[in-house]
Amino acid sequence: MRCSARSIIVACSVLLSALFARAAFAEAPLRVAVYFEGRGADKVRADVVRALGDAVAVVASDDTERGIHIVGVTHRLAAALATDAARDRLAAKLKRAAQLAGADAFIAGTVPQRGTGDAPTIVVRVKGEGAFDTVQLDRKDTDATRTAQWSEFLDLAFPERHSPPAAVEEATPDPDAATTSPAPEPAEPDRPVSAPHEKPSRPNRFDRATAIVGVAYDGAFRSFSFTDPITHNLRPYRVALRPGIAANAEVYPFARSDVGVLKDVGVVLGVTQTFGFDSETADHGRVSTSFRAFDVGVAARIHTGKSEAAPLLGVRASYVGSSFGFGDSVAVAAGELPEIRYHLLRAELDARVPFGAFAAFAGVSYLQVLDTEPMQSRFPHESVHGVGARVGASARVLPWLEARLEARYDRIFYDLRPVPGDEYVAGGALDQYESLNVGGAAIF
Repeated sequence: MRCSARSIIVACSVLLSALFARAAFAEAPLRVAVYFEGRGADKVRADVVRALGDAVAVVASDDTERGIHIVGVTHRLAAALATDAARDRLAAKLKRAAQLAGADAFIAGTVPQRGTGDAPTIVVRVKGEGAFDTVQLDRKDTDATRTAQWSEFLDLAFPERHSPPAAVEEATPDPDAATTSPAPEPAEPDRPVSAPHEKPSRPNRFDRATAIVGVAYDGAFRSFSFTDPITHNLRPYRVALRPGIAANAEVYPFARSDVGVLKDVGVVLGVTQTFGFDSETADHGRVSTSFRAFDVGVAARIHTGKSEAAPLLGVRASYVGSSFGFGDSVAVAAGELPEIRYHLLRAELDARVPFGAFAAFAGVSYLQVLDTEPMQSRFPHESVHGVGARVGASARVLPWLEARLEARYDRIFYDLRPVPGDEYVAGGALDQYESLNVGGAAIF
């Protein structure tokens, strides 16, 4: 009799534990990120997702790839899974990747080069134990046999995945039981019924961002020189590393919509302002100096792949206004100091290449100069053109914030075409602007 009573008590305890576990899981499904590398990785990922079942919420692939690229293990999984020590280091990174992707666990593995053979796979749970093993892949396997193989492996790390999904447990309330138990809460209206295991993509993915806003310290350089100056009222000018501030923004208003190419077309804005400083005249006098510039235009993103790790190309067209001015003085009135107000159009091609949590970017541009007052009044027959370039690097320090270092260079060259009787005579001129920016950008 004692044995029978004990068996009943144990059975009741197991049953109650299962019921509590099932209820807890129904309220908060386990979220799992799945990532594989190698030939046929998408197919293997699909097999794993199918084996996990509807009771597990699989994180969207965009969020998964963003997380694993930020922690910097992309294209290195084979080496990271080769030894116990390497797997321990990988597990720590995958825990962080899971948190970045909004997941409770991360499944990562590599596919054999020929699609057949052992597929080393690791499971890391943010809270709890994980697992590591290899799963035998064979091209001749059917969907059912592949699912069964992955199920056997996944049972070690996710025993709760066999619980039915929350949507299944939400039955129609029994009116007779209304007085004894509360009716179940209705399903969340914003969760898609057709795909309850997919999570919407995060907004701070760079290549899908709605807005990117940057602020930076700006160190400015300028040099201006004449070619073959004839008259004595022309002199070169140079200033180095003048501090200032730069801010810019990119806004893609249709980024979250499904309107084709328009979701990658946006507006770009920028402004630069140096702090006031003094320039020296030929007679060793001092004159206050300032530099400011702004630009406004449109930009288009060109994706080379679906992953955030794929290079991103861009096309931009903007109107630019800049002013390099000096205070009132005899030197300015005489044209000794190169005061210029530019109005121009900039057409730019750029590229951004991610490397895990880092990225390198560069751009080249052509400058169509529209106005160069007061140079245009002093050299009425001038012909002016310009080119520009920029190069930089960034590092993601938070899911929504990256640090940036960028160098810019604009080169504007003149063919002055003087004629007899001109007050100012020179063959040409060269105006060069350089800047070094250190700052950050928020990604929304």
